[in-house]
Amino acid sequence: WATDGFESEILNNKSFKMEDKIRLTLGCAEVVMMDIFARKQVSEQQTKSVTCIAGNLLKFSTYLKELSGGVPALLDHLIGYNFELHRHCLNVGLYAAMFTTELTPKTMMMTRRQMLDTCTGALFHDMGKVLIDRQTLEQQASMSAQDRKVIQKHPYIGAKFLETARAGKEIQQVVFQHHEMFRAPDNPNIPVGANLSPFAYVTAICNVFDNLTARKPGRKNRNAYDSLVLMVKNMQGEMFLPLLKPFIRMMGGNS
Repeated sequence: WATDGFESEILNNKSFKMEDKIRLTLGCAEVVMMDIFARKQVSEQQTKSVTCIAGNLLKFSTYLKELSGGVPALLDHLIGYNFELHRHCLNVGLYAAMFTTELTPKTMMMTRRQMLDTCTGALFHDMGKVLIDRQTLEQQASMSAQDRKVIQKHPYIGAKFLETARAGKEIQQVVFQHHEMFRAPDNPNIPVGANLSPFAYVTAICNVFDNLTARKPGRKNRNAYDSLVLMVKNMQGEMFLPLLKPFIRMMGGNS
């Protein structure tokens, strides 16, 4: 039903409440994501569907930030703390939609196309994990060094997935680079963050926040405040710090 025209009909219908439209959009995204995870492949049509969903989230982002209780209320109200991999991708995509509208034009001037590519990349950021054994993903605390190396390849695998599905280069770049800024480069003369997409940084921040606040197997989730404090302490650098301030502001904290 999510691809037969009902979605657009409801989204354009003024009698439906905005929150119901957002739930519908997230429901459609979940249908697509679960299908990708079940089939372990992503098609060109699915990339188009996810980009369309990202566009809807951008339309809703201003409203979402103004909900009673602010963005932290969304954790319980719309997306919750559950960390199933497809749900995590939706959470990060939703945060990215709100964050890009927070950044533009106050901090970073992004075109509509760049905003859309960032949100689509955020929704797809962990697609590379679909080929990794689920039990391995759920036991990261006790995994072997070999398993850890496999998981660390997921950005490359995900970017290749999207290249096969004819996703845009900018989307592939967000997926491929969303962890790169945390790794020391092979060449010590190249500063960390060189040649990285600023939109990958946007996705990285949203990804870290959802990872910290999510309820994962064997680990208690942190609240939004403690997670933001931890991010400020650990996500240093000339790109991260200017972006963290507006992210904290969006989450209802002090800038």
